[in-house]
Amino acid sequence: MARFVAAVIVGVAIVAATAAVAVAAPDRTIAVIEVTGNHRTRTPTILTAAGVAVGTRVDDATAAVVRQRLLNTQLFSRVDVDVGATATGAGVTLAIHVDERWTLLPVPFGGASNGTWEAGVVVTETNLLGRRKTLVVGMSLSDRGVGGLVSYRDPAVAGTPWGFGLDVSYEDRTREELDGATVLDKFDERREFAALRVGYRFERRLVVGGGWFGFSTTPTAVDGFTAPTASGLVHGPFVEAEYEGRDARGVFRIGPFAQARVKLGLEALGATRAYRGAVARGGYTAAVGPGAVTIGGLYERSHGDALVDALNLGGRTGTRGFRSGGLWADAAGAVVLEGDVPVWRPCLGTLTGGAFVELGDAERLGTHTSYATVGVALDFFLAGIAAPGITLEIARSTGSDELVTALSIGSTF
Repeated sequence: MARFVAAVIVGVAIVAATAAVAVAAPDRTIAVIEVTGNHRTRTPTILTAAGVAVGTRVDDATAAVVRQRLLNTQLFSRVDVDVGATATGAGVTLAIHVDERWTLLPVPFGGASNGTWEAGVVVTETNLLGRRKTLVVGMSLSDRGVGGLVSYRDPAVAGTPWGFGLDVSYEDRTREELDGATVLDKFDERREFAALRVGYRFERRLVVGGGWFGFSTTPTAVDGFTAPTASGLVHGPFVEAEYEGRDARGVFRIGPFAQARVKLGLEALGATRAYRGAVARGGYTAAVGPGAVTIGGLYERSHGDALVDALNLGGRTGTRGFRSGGLWADAAGAVVLEGDVPVWRPCLGTLTGGAFVELGDAERLGTHTSYATVGVALDFFLAGIAAPGITLEIARSTGSDELVTALSIGSTF
């Protein structure tokens, strides 16, 4: 009996001590949030991007996680996050200080690729009204014609996981299919395009959604070539998904990424012809010393009219050895290996240099064209400005011994 009483006393003592420790444990929920340094970005927008609110529990990793989330928005050049006790000892204070980047700017761009040229301007606001909405208005002029676009993105409507987007564009251009310097086909085309999209964000990284698209084409004959007969309005639903697992680390984004989209133009819903289109791309960027290495792949397919709905490739990731818009395909796929490293850091920004290898295959009317391209690239990223890099690329031509050069704004991968 004495042993039983002693055991009960010890058990009670252990329970009491545990309860005392639990009572004495500090409160690790956020009681106060302080945001400083934001002159254009609204505080609720910052908190939505940070994923915290009063009542959120914190741990040793919270400060680093919140800092990285805010850097990933590309709106801030610097973010400091501190977690400390409140004056009353009830809960903790989360202090966030940001240095904002300039987000409203006109960006002139230009491109040149073996006898073709394009120039224009894109006015971009990635923090519209301080709410992290993106508005893009652009226009271009080239040796092939003119074009314009308007694009709007809201990644968090009213702070919810729901997103909204709208795209409208217009083109009046000459389209040429090339084999080296030989023109295989050619026609003029006026094209209007619009798409309305809605998406839902899962766990901050994955967005799944869809919407409705439509485009109208009006082709005409040029230079003795026969004009396509397909014209009119094509419209229908589309579904898409995007996984953005990359974290901003200086001028590089490190981690996995993937995108996929399928579009269906349905005659049963009033489209002038049936159409199917699909695109998928993804890869992984790894930090290697001071630089980064990216391995990725992409696949595109278009099924509709052989001329009007053909993929116009070239001059971009996966087909950089071809003249812009010169490679036509019904389906195309490529794998890409690219490495970049900072080579100069003046006060205006960061200059990176790199090299790339692309291996691909394009199918056109049952005939396959396999290719391999190697090249070099220089990118300049302006400091304190939320703008993509200015890129100069030089690639070995896949159709001749010449070099294909291109000057552009922003990454196309």
